[in-house]
Amino acid sequence: MDITTILLFTASITLLSIVPGPSVLLVMIQSMGVGLKSGLITTLGIVIGAMLFFSIAYFSINTALAQNGVQGIYHFVQFVSAIYLGWIGYSLIMAASPHLSETDISTSDLSTKEFFAGLSIAMGNPKTILFYASILPSFVDLTNSNISDYMICLGIVGISTALVLSMYAVIGYWMRAHIVSRYIEQWGNKIAGFFFVLMSLYLIYLFSTSL
Repeated sequence: MDITTILLFTASITLLSIVPGPSVLLVMIQSMGVGLKSGLITTLGIVIGAMLFFSIAYFSINTALAQNGVQGIYHFVQFVSAIYLGWIGYSLIMAASPHLSETDISTSDLSTKEFFAGLSIAMGNPKTILFYASILPSFVDLTNSNISDYMICLGIVGISTALVLSMYAVIGYWMRAHIVSRYIEQWGNKIAGFFFVLMSLYLIYLFSTSL
C-alpha cells in the first residue's frame, strides 16, 4: 500500500467512526453518567470488536466463507450481544444504591462489564463486516495482498476508531463536569443501565428484521 492509499483508507475509517451511532452514544452515555474511565474502557471494547470484524471481512473476501455467506454467524452474534447488553443494563438498574461509588459492584466488575458492553455493541451490528468488505477492494488488491497490508489496515482501523471514540468520551466527560445535572451524575449507573437495555432492544430489532 502506498501513502496515498493509506491516507484515503484512514479518512474512510475515520469518517465511519465520526458518524454518530450506537457506539458513539454508548461511549458518551458512559462518560456522562459514570466517568471518563468508563467511556474509555467502553471504547476499548468497541475498538476490539471493530478490529475483529475487519479481520473477518479481510480474510473472508474471495473465500468459500464469503461465497456461501455468513448469515447464521451474523444472527448468532446479534442475538448473544443483545442478551448480554440487556443483562448488563438490568444489573445496573437493579443496583442497590443510586450512588455508583456505594454499589456492591466492584470497580473490577464494572470495568469488565464496560469492556464487554462496548464489545457487544460493536459485535451486535455484523453489517459492519459488509462495510469493510465493500471498501477493502478499493484500497487493497486482495488477490495479491500480504500480511503487511493486513497489519497496516488493521492498525488504521484500531487507531482511528480509538482516537475518534476517545474524543467522544472526553466530550461526554466535559458535559458531565459542566452541563449535566447533579441528579444525573448521582444516578449515572442506572441511566447507563437503561441505555444498555435500549441498545439490547435495538439489537433484537436488527436481529428480527434480518431473519
